Amino acid sequence: INSFLVPIMLLIYLLLGIYILINNISMMPKIIVEVISEAFNLKSIIPVFLIGMQRGIFITESSIGTSAISASICDNDSTKQGMLEVLGNYITVFIVCITTFIIIVTSNYQLLDIKDINGIELVLSAFNYHFGSRGSIILSVITVLFAFSTIISSYYFGESNLLFFTKNKIIKYLYLITFMLVIIISSYVKANMLWSMIDYFVGILAIINVYSILRIEK
Repeated sequence: INSFLVPIMLLIYLLLGIYILINNISMMPKIIVEVISEAFNLKSIIPVFLIGMQRGIFITESSIGTSAISASICDNDSTKQGMLEVLGNYITVFIVCITTFIIIVTSNYQLLDIKDINGIELVLSAFNYHFGSRGSIILSVITVLFAFSTIISSYYFGESNLLFFTKNKIIKYLYLITFMLVIIISSYVKANMLWSMIDYFVGILAIINVYSILRIEK
């Protein structure tokens, strides 16, 4: 299911971005100039770099070891599979990040007056700007399907690691219950707090994974 949903949703998302880009092509030269000028703004370069690094690791899962888990079940040559995983990161960043960027910067995001705005509210406003009342429905469907595929893959990664240590069915069911409780509790946690928790846990995974790679290399 996961291998079917993700390519389809990425394609739909890319087509939406292309549609918006074509309809707002006249705005792109000005946007590119603003991006370049802001990229070299010394006052914002450090926080933007840190936020970009956090979200980049989150979306590509680079350095946290999950790609290795999914690649390990493939029958391909290990070198070719590794190159494919690297290529997948570039495709994901290009489709998801650049498409989201185009959708937002071609909207009226600068006129928004929302306190403590988070990413999904900003994207929702942009979708409503471009697609009217249908924007909320389109984004909701995309978000739910992306979330569903992420939950499936995350559960698989966790269970695969757990089975490496033990095949005890009781522990497996405890993991399943804990996983479901985390999903339910996360639905009621504030977005800012949730993102902070995610950043901490991703950082812990990255440290463990990089340490493991260094140990294996030795």
